[in-house]
Amino acid sequence: MTKKYVIMINEVFVQTLAKFLTNIGQAFTLATTSVLLSRIVRPRLTVPFPLAHRSDVVKATKSWEFYLSRAKARLTKAYLLLNEGKEDEAGEEAWRATVDALNAISVALWNHEIRSHNGLSKLVEELYRLKIVDVTVEYGNATTLHKNFYHIHLGPQVVKACINKVKELIDKIEYTIISLTEDIKAPPWSTIPHNVSHALSNLLPKIEPKPIIPRIRIPIPQLKLE
Repeated sequence: MTKKYVIMINEVFVQTLAKFLTNIGQAFTLATTSVLLSRIVRPRLTVPFPLAHRSDVVKATKSWEFYLSRAKARLTKAYLLLNEGKEDEAGEEAWRATVDALNAISVALWNHEIRSHNGLSKLVEELYRLKIVDVTVEYGNATTLHKNFYHIHLGPQVVKACINKVKELIDKIEYTIISLTEDIKAPPWSTIPHNVSHALSNLLPKIEPKPIIPRIRIPIPQLKLE
């Protein structure tokens, strides 16, 4: 006695399965490409925080964008005060902008905020030693403005020149932050730009489901039953 078994495969099921497998392959390819691009295009700073042992250093509670934005606002206010003839107040506002800018880069790179003048000076030295950014001259001008607020000895033109140096410090720090932290902000599994994805997709083999006959009959070898 023999029996014949036939497996019926539905066309819709096969096409759905083929599409599902294709999507998985494309998703894996895009995710892998994103990781590779994040390592090639966006360098990540891996230097440990050199001032972590200090008591005047605390974990940041605000973002680096907050500090940088406030630094720019205080610099604008410094120029306004300078135009009003209030050189001592303008210089102090520029000093506060300097403090915010330095905290911005400290938070951006290491997520720490510095709360003392000595700590800020050490940060400037470390940024120079590690070849991250050199703001030693600009910082020196800012400290001069801070001292001038308590013991006025600088004229309007000198104060203006020092405030201009503070602007250079903020610009340098902003450029450095953007250059070194882009990868930190963008998780490696994030969506890659459309133009990059489109260009890469042209390099990948196209996987298209082949036409399926509506019903496929697959004969099974006959089994002999005793």
